[in-house]
Amino acid sequence: MFIIALLTDDDCEFVIVSLYNKQWHFEANSSEERDEWVTSIEQQILASLQGNESSGKKQSTTDPAGILAIRNTRGNNLCADCATPDLIHVMTSVGNNLANTVEEKEKWIRAKYEAKEFLPPPPYIDIPLNQQLIDALVREDIRNIVLILGHAVAEDITAPYSKDDGRTALHIAAALGNVVFVQLLLWQNANVRVVDHEGRNALWYAKSSGSQECVELLVNSGCPENPTLPRRRGSAHQGGGGGGGGGKNDVLEKLQASVI
Repeated sequence: MFIIALLTDDDCEFVIVSLYNKQWHFEANSSEERDEWVTSIEQQILASLQGNESSGKKQSTTDPAGILAIRNTRGNNLCADCATPDLIHVMTSVGNNLANTVEEKEKWIRAKYEAKEFLPPPPYIDIPLNQQLIDALVREDIRNIVLILGHAVAEDITAPYSKDDGRTALHIAAALGNVVFVQLLLWQNANVRVVDHEGRNALWYAKSSGSQECVELLVNSGCPENPTLPRRRGSAHQGGGGGGGGGKNDVLEKLQASVI
């Protein structure tokens, strides 16, 4: 995620700040040119989040219906940090220059995004995060999924469930056919090339679930087609297509009872 900040209303400069507090400073020739740049960058960010750019093909960067849906989503009229109404006229009256003179904004950003000091603890302290994540995915518990992803690092997201079960969180999300879960994991840098203990990757599971949205999202994210031939114990079926046998229940049947 990125934040675009105007230094002042009359200034020609603006700053882009990433989730990890990387900053890029820009200066335009005029405030009008600055506003054009900001609008264009916002559209590119939105297009990237929606997965509109893939395979080197240039597509439309604006989606009015999508923008309207985001604005009308419950809670998006409130501040993400304090849950108060997002009063634009207050923000523009104070401005970043004044706010920066009285607030230790950099320290606060580092505390929130690097040290994660404001995150509630994960659901369990004695269970590995990768197993808690898969548990939350199977239960379709969106709150705990987001919470655990906040604590997780790349190794947790890509780790297999156990030494006997090589499926990762991305495999499970794809098996569920839930494009929201798949997208959340991809935003957290889930590795699309990882295969499970039987040589299946996330794309195979997405096809087995019958979710075309998941299939397209994974393909656009670089997930290869059938890196190895899947092998199913006790069956001669080999699946690269959408047949997948028993569907979601068949895919999840080998998970431990505590997870299901």
